[in-house]
Amino acid sequence: MSKVSSKIVYNWTDISQTCPEFSPNYVDIILAIFAIAGFILSCMLIAKFRKQLKGSVSVFSLSFVDMSYCLLYLYNFPLKSLVFYLESDFMANVRHKAQHQIETIEEFGNFFIPILMMYIVLEKFLWTCSPRTRYSLRLFTMDRPKFILTAVTAGVGIVVAVISTWNLVILHVHFCDVVLLPFAFTNKFLNTIQRIVIPLTIALSVPISFIFALITLCRIGKVGKGENPVDQEAVNLGNEEVNGAVRVITSLVKKSILCMLTFYFLFFLREVCYFAFVRQHTKGVFASNRHHRIMYSWYYDFSSVVLSGSRYLIYYIFCRHEVVVNFPPNALGSL
Repeated sequence: MSKVSSKIVYNWTDISQTCPEFSPNYVDIILAIFAIAGFILSCMLIAKFRKQLKGSVSVFSLSFVDMSYCLLYLYNFPLKSLVFYLESDFMANVRHKAQHQIETIEEFGNFFIPILMMYIVLEKFLWTCSPRTRYSLRLFTMDRPKFILTAVTAGVGIVVAVISTWNLVILHVHFCDVVLLPFAFTNKFLNTIQRIVIPLTIALSVPISFIFALITLCRIGKVGKGENPVDQEAVNLGNEEVNGAVRVITSLVKKSILCMLTFYFLFFLREVCYFAFVRQHTKGVFASNRHHRIMYSWYYDFSSVVLSGSRYLIYYIFCRHEVVVNFPPNALGSL
Protein backbone atom coordinates (compact mmCIF):
# COMPACT_ATOMS: atom_id res chain seq x y z
CA MET A 1 0.00 0.00 0.00
CA SER A 2 1.43 3.33 -0.91
CA LYS A 3 0.88 6.32 1.31
CA VAL A 4 0.94 9.96 0.46
CA SER A 5 3.02 11.69 3.10
CA SER A 6 2.43 15.25 1.97
CA LYS A 7 -0.87 17.02 2.31
CA ILE A 8 -2.84 17.16 -0.93
CA VAL A 9 -3.94 20.58 -2.09
CA TYR A 10 -7.23 20.48 -3.99
CA ASN A 11 -8.18 22.67 -6.92
CA TRP A 12 -11.87 23.15 -6.21
CA THR A 13 -12.53 25.00 -9.46
CA ASP A 14 -11.19 22.03 -11.41
CA ILE A 15 -13.10 19.60 -9.20
CA SER A 16 -16.39 21.42 -9.80
CA GLN A 17 -15.89 20.93 -13.53
CA THR A 18 -14.58 17.36 -13.30
CA CYS A 19 -17.28 15.87 -11.09
CA PRO A 20 -20.30 18.16 -10.82
CA GLU A 21 -22.22 15.10 -9.53
CA PHE A 22 -21.06 16.02 -6.03
CA SER A 23 -22.38 19.56 -6.17
CA PRO A 24 -24.94 19.57 -3.32
CA ASN A 25 -28.61 20.07 -4.09
CA TYR A 26 -32.01 19.31 -2.61
CA VAL A 27 -31.96 15.78 -4.05
CA ASP A 28 -28.83 15.02 -2.00
CA ILE A 29 -30.63 16.13 1.15
CA ILE A 30 -33.65 13.94 0.37
CA LEU A 31 -31.46 10.92 -0.35
CA ALA A 32 -29.46 11.55 2.81
CA ILE A 33 -32.73 11.50 4.76
CA PHE A 34 -33.52 8.12 3.16
CA ALA A 35 -30.13 6.82 4.28
CA ILE A 36 -30.62 8.14 7.82
CA ALA A 37 -34.06 6.51 7.89
CA GLY A 38 -32.51 3.23 6.71
CA PHE A 39 -29.91 3.53 9.47
CA ILE A 40 -32.61 4.08 12.11
CA LEU A 41 -34.78 1.22 10.80
CA SER A 42 -31.78 -1.14 10.81
CA CYS A 43 -31.06 -0.13 14.41
CA MET A 44 -34.66 -0.95 15.31
CA LEU A 45 -34.27 -4.42 13.78
CA ILE A 46 -31.04 -4.89 15.72
CA ALA A 47 -32.84 -3.97 18.94
CA LYS A 48 -35.66 -6.39 18.07
CA PHE A 49 -33.48 -9.41 17.40
CA ARG A 50 -31.00 -8.65 20.18
CA LYS A 51 -33.56 -10.05 22.63
CA GLN A 52 -33.05 -13.52 21.11
CA LEU A 53 -29.47 -13.00 19.97
CA LYS A 54 -28.34 -16.63 19.76
CA GLY A 55 -31.48 -17.85 18.01
CA SER A 56 -31.66 -14.92 15.59
CA VAL A 57 -27.95 -14.22 15.26
CA SER A 58 -27.99 -14.41 11.44
CA VAL A 59 -30.78 -11.85 11.04
CA PHE A 60 -29.23 -9.72 13.80
CA SER A 61 -25.91 -9.71 11.92
CA LEU A 62 -27.66 -8.93 8.62
CA SER A 63 -29.36 -5.93 10.23
CA PHE A 64 -26.02 -4.76 11.59
CA VAL A 65 -24.42 -4.94 8.13
CA ASP A 66 -27.45 -3.12 6.64
CA MET A 67 -26.85 -0.35 9.16
CA SER A 68 -23.20 -0.21 8.07
CA TYR A 69 -24.21 0.13 4.40
CA CYS A 70 -26.40 3.12 5.26
CA LEU A 71 -23.47 4.73 7.07
CA LEU A 72 -21.16 4.00 4.12
CA TYR A 73 -23.60 5.67 1.74
CA LEU A 74 -23.71 8.75 3.98
CA TYR A 75 -19.92 8.78 4.04
CA ASN A 76 -19.41 8.20 0.32
CA PHE A 77 -21.93 10.68 -1.06
CA PRO A 78 -23.75 13.20 1.22
CA LEU A 79 -20.62 13.80 3.31
CA LYS A 80 -18.56 14.15 0.14
CA SER A 81 -21.04 16.71 -1.18
CA LEU A 82 -20.68 18.59 2.11
CA VAL A 83 -16.89 18.64 1.71
CA PHE A 84 -17.38 19.81 -1.87
CA TYR A 85 -19.68 22.61 -0.68
CA LEU A 86 -17.30 23.73 2.08
CA GLU A 87 -14.24 23.33 -0.18
CA SER A 88 -12.35 22.01 2.83
CA ASP A 89 -8.89 20.63 2.07
CA PHE A 90 -8.69 19.30 5.63
CA MET A 91 -11.89 17.22 5.36
CA ALA A 92 -10.93 16.04 1.87
CA ASN A 93 -7.52 14.85 3.16
CA VAL A 94 -9.17 13.02 6.05
CA ARG A 95 -11.41 11.23 3.56
CA HIS A 96 -8.42 10.38 1.40
CA LYS A 97 -6.43 8.92 4.31
CA ALA A 98 -9.44 6.84 5.43
CA GLN A 99 -9.94 5.33 1.97
CA HIS A 100 -8.02 2.14 2.76
CA GLN A 101 -10.05 1.55 5.93
CA ILE A 102 -13.33 2.15 4.08
CA GLU A 103 -12.28 -0.32 1.39
CA THR A 104 -11.53 -2.89 4.11
CA ILE A 105 -15.01 -2.46 5.60
CA GLU A 106 -16.60 -2.85 2.17
CA GLU A 107 -14.59 -6.00 1.46
CA PHE A 108 -15.75 -7.46 4.77
CA GLY A 109 -19.37 -6.80 3.80
CA ASN A 110 -18.84 -8.22 0.30
CA PHE A 111 -17.72 -11.51 1.87
CA PHE A 112 -19.83 -11.68 5.01
CA ILE A 113 -23.28 -10.87 3.61
CA PRO A 114 -23.40 -13.57 0.86
CA ILE A 115 -22.20 -16.22 3.34
CA LEU A 116 -24.66 -15.00 5.97
CA MET A 117 -27.56 -15.11 3.52
CA MET A 118 -26.54 -18.64 2.56
CA TYR A 119 -26.75 -19.65 6.24
CA ILE A 120 -30.22 -18.08 6.54
CA VAL A 121 -31.50 -19.85 3.41
CA LEU A 122 -30.03 -23.20 4.52
CA GLU A 123 -31.68 -22.81 7.93
CA LYS A 124 -35.07 -22.12 6.35
CA PHE A 125 -34.61 -25.10 4.04
CA LEU A 126 -33.92 -27.32 7.06
CA TRP A 127 -37.12 -26.05 8.68
CA THR A 128 -38.95 -27.94 5.93
CA CYS A 129 -37.17 -31.17 6.90
CA SER A 130 -37.74 -33.64 9.69
CA PRO A 131 -36.47 -33.13 13.27
CA ARG A 132 -33.85 -35.83 12.65
CA THR A 133 -32.43 -33.91 9.67
CA ARG A 134 -32.50 -30.62 11.59
CA TYR A 135 -30.62 -32.28 14.43
CA SER A 136 -28.04 -33.83 12.08
CA LEU A 137 -27.34 -30.35 10.69
CA ARG A 138 -27.81 -28.52 14.00
CA LEU A 139 -24.95 -26.20 13.07
CA PHE A 140 -27.60 -24.24 11.14
CA THR A 141 -30.67 -24.86 13.33
CA MET A 142 -29.75 -24.66 17.03
CA ASP A 143 -28.97 -21.56 19.06
CA ARG A 144 -25.43 -22.09 20.25
CA PRO A 145 -24.03 -23.74 17.09
CA LYS A 146 -25.57 -20.96 14.95
CA PHE A 147 -24.04 -18.33 17.19
CA ILE A 148 -20.60 -19.95 17.01
CA LEU A 149 -20.87 -20.43 13.23
CA THR A 150 -21.74 -16.76 12.67
CA ALA A 151 -18.98 -15.59 15.02
CA VAL A 152 -16.41 -17.78 13.24
CA THR A 153 -17.63 -16.55 9.84
CA ALA A 154 -17.29 -12.95 11.00
CA GLY A 155 -13.74 -13.73 12.12
CA VAL A 156 -12.97 -15.28 8.75
CA GLY A 157 -14.53 -12.23 7.09
CA ILE A 158 -12.13 -9.96 8.96
CA VAL A 159 -9.17 -12.08 7.78
CA VAL A 160 -10.56 -12.03 4.22
CA ALA A 161 -10.94 -8.23 4.32
CA VAL A 162 -7.36 -7.82 5.55
CA ILE A 163 -5.95 -10.15 2.89
CA SER A 164 -8.04 -8.49 0.16
CA THR A 165 -6.84 -4.99 1.05
CA TRP A 166 -3.38 -5.64 2.52
CA ASN A 167 -1.46 -4.83 -0.66
CA LEU A 168 -3.73 -2.15 -2.12
CA VAL A 169 -1.96 0.56 -4.03
CA ILE A 170 -3.45 3.97 -4.70
CA LEU A 171 -3.31 4.00 -8.47
CA HIS A 172 -5.13 7.26 -9.03
CA VAL A 173 -5.85 10.09 -6.57
CA HIS A 174 -8.59 12.63 -7.13
CA PHE A 175 -11.29 14.10 -4.95
CA CYS A 176 -13.93 12.70 -7.30
CA ASP A 177 -12.73 9.11 -6.88
CA VAL A 178 -9.70 7.23 -5.63
CA VAL A 179 -8.82 4.07 -7.54
CA LEU A 180 -7.29 1.32 -5.40
CA LEU A 181 -5.82 -1.78 -7.03
CA PRO A 182 -4.25 -4.83 -5.34
CA PHE A 183 -0.70 -5.81 -6.25
CA ALA A 184 0.07 -9.52 -6.33
CA PHE A 185 1.49 -11.08 -3.16
CA THR A 186 4.99 -12.50 -3.46
CA ASN A 187 3.71 -15.44 -1.42
CA LYS A 188 1.94 -17.80 -3.85
CA PHE A 189 -0.37 -19.16 -1.15
CA LEU A 190 -1.67 -15.70 -0.17
CA ASN A 191 -1.89 -14.70 -3.81
CA THR A 192 -4.03 -17.78 -4.56
CA ILE A 193 -6.32 -16.99 -1.63
CA GLN A 194 -6.72 -13.35 -2.69
CA ARG A 195 -7.15 -13.89 -6.42
CA ILE A 196 -8.98 -17.25 -6.57
CA VAL A 197 -10.28 -18.65 -3.26
CA ILE A 198 -12.01 -15.53 -1.92
CA PRO A 199 -13.76 -14.46 -5.19
CA LEU A 200 -14.75 -18.07 -5.92
CA THR A 201 -16.24 -18.52 -2.43
CA ILE A 202 -18.33 -15.38 -2.81
CA ALA A 203 -19.37 -16.27 -6.35
CA LEU A 204 -20.44 -19.82 -5.40
CA SER A 205 -22.40 -18.76 -2.31
CA VAL A 206 -24.88 -16.73 -4.40
CA PRO A 207 -26.11 -19.52 -6.75
CA ILE A 208 -26.06 -22.07 -3.90
CA SER A 209 -28.31 -19.80 -1.83
CA PHE A 210 -30.60 -19.21 -4.81
CA ILE A 211 -30.99 -22.93 -5.52
CA PHE A 212 -31.81 -23.74 -1.89
CA ALA A 213 -34.23 -20.79 -1.75
CA LEU A 214 -36.16 -22.23 -4.71
CA ILE A 215 -36.12 -25.72 -3.18
CA THR A 216 -37.39 -24.28 0.11
CA LEU A 217 -40.30 -22.59 -1.66
CA CYS A 218 -41.21 -25.92 -3.28
CA ARG A 219 -40.96 -27.77 0.06
CA ILE A 220 -42.74 -25.24 2.26
CA GLY A 221 -45.80 -27.50 2.43
CA LYS A 222 -43.67 -30.12 4.19
CA VAL A 223 -43.13 -27.99 7.29
CA GLY A 224 -44.16 -30.13 10.24
CA LYS A 225 -43.83 -33.29 8.15
CA GLY A 226 -40.33 -33.51 6.76
CA GLU A 227 -39.17 -36.77 5.24
CA ASN A 228 -40.79 -39.71 7.07
CA PRO A 229 -40.35 -38.56 10.69
CA VAL A 230 -40.08 -41.41 13.16
CA ASP A 231 -41.53 -39.54 16.13
CA GLN A 232 -45.02 -38.19 15.49
CA GLU A 233 -44.89 -36.12 18.66
CA ALA A 234 -41.98 -34.18 17.17
CA VAL A 235 -44.22 -32.86 14.41
CA ASN A 236 -47.49 -32.35 16.30
CA LEU A 237 -46.83 -28.69 16.87
CA GLY A 238 -49.18 -26.99 19.27
CA ASN A 239 -49.55 -23.48 20.58
CA GLU A 240 -48.74 -24.49 24.16
CA GLU A 241 -45.94 -23.83 26.60
CA VAL A 242 -43.54 -26.65 27.45
CA ASN A 243 -40.93 -26.04 30.15
CA GLY A 244 -41.12 -22.28 29.57
CA ALA A 245 -40.63 -22.59 25.80
CA VAL A 246 -43.31 -22.10 23.18
CA ARG A 247 -44.38 -24.77 20.75
CA VAL A 248 -44.79 -22.88 17.50
CA ILE A 249 -47.58 -23.74 15.11
CA THR A 250 -46.88 -24.80 11.55
CA SER A 251 -48.52 -21.74 9.96
CA LEU A 252 -46.17 -19.40 11.84
CA VAL A 253 -43.14 -21.37 10.70
CA LYS A 254 -44.31 -21.19 7.07
CA LYS A 255 -44.96 -17.45 7.36
CA SER A 256 -41.52 -16.90 8.86
CA ILE A 257 -39.86 -18.88 6.06
CA LEU A 258 -41.61 -16.71 3.45
CA CYS A 259 -40.54 -13.54 5.27
CA MET A 260 -36.90 -14.59 5.42
CA LEU A 261 -36.93 -15.71 1.79
CA THR A 262 -38.28 -12.28 0.86
CA PHE A 263 -35.30 -10.80 2.73
CA TYR A 264 -33.09 -13.13 0.73
CA PHE A 265 -34.53 -12.24 -2.68
CA LEU A 266 -33.93 -8.54 -1.95
CA PHE A 267 -30.32 -9.45 -1.29
CA PHE A 268 -30.19 -11.57 -4.46
CA LEU A 269 -31.48 -8.64 -6.52
CA ARG A 270 -28.73 -6.48 -5.07
CA GLU A 271 -26.02 -9.02 -5.91
CA VAL A 272 -27.29 -9.51 -9.47
CA CYS A 273 -27.21 -5.74 -10.03
CA TYR A 274 -23.68 -5.60 -8.64
CA PHE A 275 -22.16 -8.35 -10.77
CA ALA A 276 -24.15 -7.53 -13.91
CA PHE A 277 -24.08 -3.75 -14.00
CA VAL A 278 -21.73 -2.28 -11.40
CA ARG A 279 -18.55 -4.28 -10.90
CA GLN A 280 -17.41 -4.16 -14.52
CA HIS A 281 -17.77 -0.37 -14.57
CA THR A 282 -16.15 0.43 -11.21
CA LYS A 283 -13.29 -2.03 -10.70
CA GLY A 284 -10.22 -0.55 -12.31
CA VAL A 285 -9.34 2.89 -13.53
CA PHE A 286 -9.70 1.87 -17.19
CA ALA A 287 -13.04 0.07 -16.77
CA SER A 288 -15.01 3.20 -17.61
CA ASN A 289 -14.70 6.96 -17.46
CA ARG A 290 -14.87 8.76 -14.14
CA HIS A 291 -18.44 9.95 -14.54
CA HIS A 292 -19.69 6.41 -15.17
CA ARG A 293 -17.70 5.02 -12.23
CA ILE A 294 -19.20 7.61 -9.90
CA MET A 295 -22.77 7.12 -11.12
CA TYR A 296 -22.64 3.32 -11.12
CA SER A 297 -21.23 3.38 -7.58
CA TRP A 298 -23.96 5.80 -6.53
CA TYR A 299 -26.73 3.66 -8.06
CA TYR A 300 -25.43 0.57 -6.31
CA ASP A 301 -24.83 2.19 -2.91
CA PHE A 302 -28.23 3.87 -2.89
CA SER A 303 -29.95 0.66 -3.99
CA SER A 304 -28.28 -1.00 -0.98
CA VAL A 305 -29.78 1.68 1.26
CA VAL A 306 -33.24 1.22 -0.29
CA LEU A 307 -33.10 -2.57 0.04
CA SER A 308 -31.82 -2.31 3.61
CA GLY A 309 -34.75 -0.08 4.57
CA SER A 310 -37.14 -2.31 2.61
CA ARG A 311 -36.14 -5.28 4.76
CA TYR A 312 -37.41 -3.50 7.84
CA LEU A 313 -40.64 -2.40 6.15
CA ILE A 314 -41.29 -5.97 5.00
CA TYR A 315 -40.62 -7.20 8.51
CA TYR A 316 -42.83 -4.55 10.11
CA ILE A 317 -45.76 -4.97 7.72
CA PHE A 318 -45.77 -8.75 7.19
CA CYS A 319 -43.54 -10.45 9.74
CA ARG A 320 -43.58 -8.60 13.04
CA HIS A 321 -46.44 -10.52 14.63
CA GLU A 322 -45.03 -13.65 16.25
CA VAL A 323 -42.34 -14.29 13.66
CA VAL A 324 -40.40 -17.49 14.39
CA VAL A 325 -36.66 -16.87 14.66
CA ASN A 326 -35.67 -20.30 15.91
CA PHE A 327 -37.05 -23.77 15.05
CA PRO A 328 -34.71 -26.38 16.50
CA PRO A 329 -35.12 -30.18 16.16
CA ASN A 330 -37.33 -30.61 19.22
CA ALA A 331 -39.97 -28.29 17.65
CA LEU A 332 -39.56 -25.79 20.48
CA GLY A 333 -39.31 -22.42 18.80
CA SER A 334 -38.65 -18.80 19.73
CA LEU A 335 -41.06 -16.06 18.74
